[in-house]
Amino acid sequence: MSVLDIKFLDTDSATIYDYTTLETTTVVKVQNLGDDALKDLGVFVTYTSTLGADVENPPDYTPESAYQVLIDWGQATVSGVTPSGGLKMTYNSAVDNSVKTTYFSRSDGSAYSNRILIGYDDDGTYNYLPSGAIITLTLTLETPLSIAAKRLFVNIGVG
Repeated sequence: MSVLDIKFLDTDSATIYDYTTLETTTVVKVQNLGDDALKDLGVFVTYTSTLGADVENPPDYTPESAYQVLIDWGQATVSGVTPSGGLKMTYNSAVDNSVKTTYFSRSDGSAYSNRILIGYDDDGTYNYLPSGAIITLTLTLETPLSIAAKRLFVNIGVG
C-alpha cells in the first residue's frame, strides 16, 4: 500500500498531470492503482511550492498568504461568521453513502494531521479505498461576498 499508487482524474477520467484552475466548481476523481487497499485516506490543503510560476500572470502575494486566506475563509464559514467562503469539498460519506460537505478550515483539512477522511466502508473500516476503486470529490471555491476577486494558489493533497 502506497500513496504513490494514487492517480488523479478529471471528469472524463483523463489523468491530471498539471495544475488545475478552479474558478467555481471542479470534479476530481481519486483512483487507487495499487494492488492493496488504501486505508485512512484523507484530503488536505497546503501552500503551493510553484506559486503559479508557469502561468503568465503570477500572484501578487506569497503562497503562504494564499493558503492562509483560504483557511481563514473556511474557518469563518464554519464558525458562522460569514454565510459562505473558502474551499468546500463534497463527497459520499463512507458511513452511510450520504452526500457530505466539508469546508477546509483550521480543524478540517488544513494539514495532513487533520485531513478530511474519505473513502468507503469495509466491514466497519471507514476511509478505505480498494484496489482499482475511484472516489469522486467535488471542490467548490466560494469567495465571501465582501471580496470582489482574489487569486489563490494552493495544493490539494491526498494521503
